Amino acid sequence: ILVSSKYKLNYTNIEKSLPNVISQIEEICKHHGKDKGIIHTHTQSICEKIKERMSKDSRFLFRSEEFTNEELLFEHYAVKEPTVLVSPSLSYGVDLKDDLARFQIIVKLPYLPLSDKRIKKMFDLDKDWYENRMLNTLVQASGRATRGINDYSVTYILDGCIIDVLGRAKHKLPKHFIDRIQ
Repeated sequence: ILVSSKYKLNYTNIEKSLPNVISQIEEICKHHGKDKGIIHTHTQSICEKIKERMSKDSRFLFRSEEFTNEELLFEHYAVKEPTVLVSPSLSYGVDLKDDLARFQIIVKLPYLPLSDKRIKKMFDLDKDWYENRMLNTLVQASGRATRGINDYSVTYILDGCIIDVLGRAKHKLPKHFIDRIQ
């Protein structure tokens, strides 16, 4: 797991920082030009911003109203070309073993939206609950591309907020996750 501390993506600065993060995504994808991969966007809005910049490249399979995750996965599995899945909702229940994903990018830490009244109320009642939900999703997402003892992949976390989270909540994360961080 490689982490970047360059850009912290939060509500106040995401619009300003996202173009720079998308440049990082483009470089990572060039580096892994012969590999299949996945980009976890966390939100459909981030997915759309990436699509605006990269949609001319048929390598990228974008989640949208026209294409469900199931359709994207079917195409990704079926072709030999090094396609890259781009979706906000493939953190759970996806098996990208072996050559189905040799790299993955977690664009933004997967915090639940505080604009949701129920989530905001839970956050106000128990901030640990809120952070633990994010950590659980982060660990799940990071496991989509390494599925067995002999499997391997590189995970990139581009949200610089991860540095603060690791300082504060490292003890909450599983050893297998912590041991992978470089």
